[in-house]
Amino acid sequence: FTTLDYKAMDLSMGATLPRAGHLFGSDQLGRDLFLRCMVGGRYSIFIGVTSAVSSALIGVIIGAVAGYFGGKVDSILIRITELFQTFPELVLNMVLAALLGRSMMNLIFTFTGWMSTARLVRNEFLSLRSETYVKVSEAFGMKKTHVMFRQILPNILTPIIVSVTASIPGYILSEASLSFLGLGVG
Repeated sequence: FTTLDYKAMDLSMGATLPRAGHLFGSDQLGRDLFLRCMVGGRYSIFIGVTSAVSSALIGVIIGAVAGYFGGKVDSILIRITELFQTFPELVLNMVLAALLGRSMMNLIFTFTGWMSTARLVRNEFLSLRSETYVKVSEAFGMKKTHVMFRQILPNILTPIIVSVTASIPGYILSEASLSFLGLGVG
């Protein structure tokens, strides 16, 4: 959109009002605020989308295993999920960000929102594992992973996609909170 560098400083243009060439004006060091907002938004959107997708993948795997196998496996995985849900998410993210360090990749993987996806997938698997097509697949001797991820999972993709899409703004706000506290991207 522009030929300006978002890091470039021009002290003679410090703290100007919005005008042609600088849609949001400039800060005290003469840096273009519109460009800096665009770069910051690019990082925030990337972190939000990537965190939502990676958390959903973890949640889908845990929920699928818990819902398909049931019994003790289900009980153990759900207890682990409930253990993670007892901590406030921001506090848990702060601890993980402080332990892992300040980088974009660490920030993406500090988010712990996989619990809601795991519970959603588990509940869907519990209701679908007794369907006829699942029983037929098992009767034909298909592997359990094939039945889980090729037979049942495609039937529950819609709520998973909705869950991932709805969680992206929360991840962006968490990233902004961590950045405000000094634990964001370094």
